[in-house]
Amino acid sequence: MKCVALCLILLSMVLALFADDPIYGSPIRFSLLEGLDYELNLTLGTNVGRLYANVNFTVNKQDLPDTDYYSFFLNSGARVEHLQLNGVESQYFLCSNLHPKHFIPELIHSDLIAEGNDINCYAIAKDRLASLPDSINIYLEYRLPLPEYEIIQGDKEAIKLGEIPFFYPRNLSASSEVNINILTSIYHDTERSLKVEDTGGIRQIETFFVDIPDIDIDLNIYKLN
Repeated sequence: MKCVALCLILLSMVLALFADDPIYGSPIRFSLLEGLDYELNLTLGTNVGRLYANVNFTVNKQDLPDTDYYSFFLNSGARVEHLQLNGVESQYFLCSNLHPKHFIPELIHSDLIAEGNDINCYAIAKDRLASLPDSINIYLEYRLPLPEYEIIQGDKEAIKLGEIPFFYPRNLSASSEVNINILTSIYHDTERSLKVEDTGGIRQIETFFVDIPDIDIDLNIYKLN
């Protein structure tokens, strides 16, 4: 009993010495889950002011650093419905009080973990990936508040999806291709539609963009007059 008490006292002294340094106070390490190709499905619920989304991307387990948690960033307005790893529901955590040095490699974009910002860090424990094969498919389903229309280019009404910070879990390290399927009404379109199919009053739009780190995303949904 005396030995346990002594250990607790010593541990308290060590933590007190490093209390001002969040790295020593919390030696947990994170690394980011980032894909090179994303499949993003968006449904515009303009009547209820919601954007419904799901995204698929794949990571190679052998490429991931050996850390305690694997994480991604998503807009703080998002309400996550499902997170699946290779088709199986997975537990996840919302993380706070993070420091750039908690990440391997060190997180360059410290503003992403600043207190009071509009971005959340989600994390998956290391043991959730342990039994999975090298190729891990990540499926995320969520909803977001839909922005109001804005007037752009003189007289066009548009919903500027690209201005929603982390409306999907972006790759921060390398350029990635994002293939998008948008479900909306026949009264909407995009600038770079690859394919448009109308069924009754519903319009399905296929488009894509190349997401380059530190470059704003240009993705607008135009209202047709």
